[in-house]
Amino acid sequence: MNERIKEIREVLKLSQEEFGKRIGITRAAISNIEKGIRNPSEQTIKFICKEYKINQNWLKKWNWRNVF
Repeated sequence: MNERIKEIREVLKLSQEEFGKRIGITRAAISNIEKGIRNPSEQTIKFICKEYKINQNWLKKWNWRNVF
């Protein structure tokens, strides 16, 4: 998921600061998420999906194997 967040940001051509500001978190927090140092909270995931119109299942790499 961390890599997908970075991918979203890069496709949108946003800096970490710009990306984070739109969802209410700092550049440092985005950096830590992208590096895998920290995982995004459920709230952050919801904000990313809402603000950037991202499918939450895609972001979380959801698949049927996760269900069973």
